[in-house]
Amino acid sequence: MRPIQRILAPIDFTAASNASLEYAIDLAVALKAAVLVVHVYQIPMYSFPDGAIITSSELAAKLSDAAQKNLDAAVHLHEQRGVSVSAMLVSGDPPEEIVRLAQVEKADLIVLGTHGRRGLSRALVGSVAEQVLRTSPVPVVTMRGRIEP
Repeated sequence: MRPIQRILAPIDFTAASNASLEYAIDLAVALKAAVLVVHVYQIPMYSFPDGAIITSSELAAKLSDAAQKNLDAAVHLHEQRGVSVSAMLVSGDPPEEIVRLAQVEKADLIVLGTHGRRGLSRALVGSVAEQVLRTSPVPVVTMRGRIEP
């Protein structure tokens, strides 16, 4: 069994991802591992048969700045836990980027939250956690959040 030295902890600033980050940090403390906290965000783009509407560069910069502030705050909460905690902000498709980062950053484990959506909302929104589980090159631990209506 390969020792766990690097944990990838994707977050989206929800209660489920906050719980998964807590678990990742606790696990890292126990294993003396490092944690890479990552937030993957998408720039909104709307496609129509006759073209597309792309988000302005000003709005994209605001989204990035807000995400970076939230990411920095999440990391700051855990800096005194005695493990190496670093952060990365990435733009792209969340499941694809999480799996890519697991490979590039040589993660031994991914710990992420899941929202517990069911029915139509799951079909429409999809599940980042499920897609990561299906395609990850490393083990994945999921932390279920409360079931959303």
